[in-house]
Amino acid sequence: MMEDKRCSKCGVEKAIKEFYRRSDRACQSWCKDCDRSKSKAYNAAHKEEMKSSHAAYRKTHREEMKAHMKAYRKAHGEKGRAYYEANKEELKASWAAYGKTHPEVVRAKRARRRAAKLRATLSGVDQKAILAFYIEAARRTKEEGRPYHVDHIVPLRGKTVSGLHVPWNLQVMVGEENIRKHNRWAS
Repeated sequence: MMEDKRCSKCGVEKAIKEFYRRSDRACQSWCKDCDRSKSKAYNAAHKEEMKSSHAAYRKTHREEMKAHMKAYRKAHGEKGRAYYEANKEELKASWAAYGKTHPEVVRAKRARRRAAKLRATLSGVDQKAILAFYIEAARRTKEEGRPYHVDHIVPLRGKTVSGLHVPWNLQVMVGEENIRKHNRWAS
């Protein structure tokens, strides 16, 4: 069996493993590096065309893609949760490092959240009643030693419905449960 092969594009002799396998012959005539550079050049030349093609595909296959992702999350959700639990500290450190190197992203995210709260707060609502939820969350955090969050029962920026930043839409809950809930509303 041949151990090395000469690439037809760059002319360099390389190990067989440096060539992609083909179904119709032993292996491709050009190496993986040349194949990648060919792909990069093609992608660069056809960037806008591919972008619009992908957008059109996503638009026409929207429901199909949603169903696929739902099935994927159902099948792999526990795997993701297990990975998170096993690597929690490493992931938190990674997110903190990202926040330090990209403070503008963090600021923008916080600003969007503040703006959403302001838009969702009715005028004339008792601000002391809202503050009471935050005080209660801080008290429970201090007493129990685990973080408590103030959660919006109907999310401020939900996909199908958006709630208000008002006392009757607030609840104090364990931070992990709130994070697990994400931006969903259990109707």
